Amino acid sequence: MKHTLRSALPLLLSSAAVMLILATSGCQTGNDPGGGKDIVTFQLSPSSDGVGEFMELLGEDQLEYDSGSCYNVTPQDITERYGFQIFKFDTSCGSFLGYEDGIYPLGVWFGGSGVTSFAVADMNEDGNAELFFTFSWGSGMHRSQAGYFDSAKKDVVIFDFINWGE
Repeated sequence: MKHTLRSALPLLLSSAAVMLILATSGCQTGNDPGGGKDIVTFQLSPSSDGVGEFMELLGEDQLEYDSGSCYNVTPQDITERYGFQIFKFDTSCGSFLGYEDGIYPLGVWFGGSGVTSFAVADMNEDGNAELFFTFSWGSGMHRSQAGYFDSAKKDVVIFDFINWGE
């Protein structure tokens, strides 16, 4: 058990550092870690708004196993400002982004909690907001990772997972 914890410690510390930066940088201006960019962080805010339309677009083929009930976890002001709608299932923790007319899976959720935190910023300065998110998953070895949705390219990018000590 000690070897597993010791080998996972660097990953846990890195994940904690990413979360700390995301959580604190939304309140900063000027010389913040985002280079002066506006970074908006927000938490899950479950509602049933738009769930019916989302389920119609998603279809049954994208549901891998018992997914449970679906919730729109996006605060209304984020949807109004950026057009993002994040949906999450309560049993499988499957997490999806509804954006314009598309649906995009947000990370991996099998054996984990799915998406857990969010930030919006235009980090690549293309005039379009990116949705940054963290997610957890794993069976046997639990993982926490981060990724982002590029609204200009309509593409989800997941940062590489590193298994230190192995």
